[in-house]
Amino acid sequence: VADTLSSGDHNLPSFDKLQAFALSCQKKGATHLVCTEKDRIKMPDNWELALPVLSLRMELTCVWNENFWQEMIQTIKNGK
Repeated sequence: VADTLSSGDHNLPSFDKLQAFALSCQKKGATHLVCTEKDRIKMPDNWELALPVLSLRMELTCVWNENFWQEMIQTIKNGK
C-alpha cells in the first residue's frame, strides 16, 4: 500500500483529485489503485487514470452471535 484516499460514503472524488492521487501513488511505486466494487461502479468508464483500478467484492459473514445480527437487521428494516 503506497497511500490511501478516503472520502465520505456515497462521495466519489473528482477526476482531477483521483488522477493526482494516482500519479502520486505511481511515483511511490504503486501499479494499481484498489477500491470496493461499490465505489468502482460509480466511476465513469471513460476515466483514464494514471493507474488501472482494481475493485474488491466484499461480503459479510457473521461468525458470532448471529441472533443479535438478525435482530439488528430487523430493527433497521423497521426504522427504529
